[in-house]
Amino acid sequence: MQNDRALFLYGFDITYLNKYVNFKNAALGSELTAVLTEGNYTATGFAAELKKQLELTDGANTYTVGIDRTVDSGASNRLHVSTSGSFLSLLFYSGSNAGNSPASIMGYDVADYTGATSYSGSTNCGEI
Repeated sequence: MQNDRALFLYGFDITYLNKYVNFKNAALGSELTAVLTEGNYTATGFAAELKKQLELTDGANTYTVGIDRTVDSGASNRLHVSTSGSFLSLLFYSGSNAGNSPASIMGYDVADYTGATSYSGSTNCGEI
């Protein structure tokens, strides 16, 4: 039996200091920048805002953004980003706005994530 429990996550505060997500949707494509709307979000609201802005920036692909809420999975409260396309790079290290990204809020390292179409954070997103 799997135990699921709702954990309240907070700390999804987006300001001018952390609102830019640089990414690529093609291996040799140009860098794209999704700009998150400034505000305070719930975990679900933040995931929805990230999905919305990725899709507005890249009109060709659909993005899935979710948070693993399964306590027993070993990856609880990890934020996942994936694309319907055949390529995705998240440029939290080398992107032109890397210093102003929400990587830490998302639970991602300040690194570039390349070579796949789906990525998961390495730590909890937000704060419990």
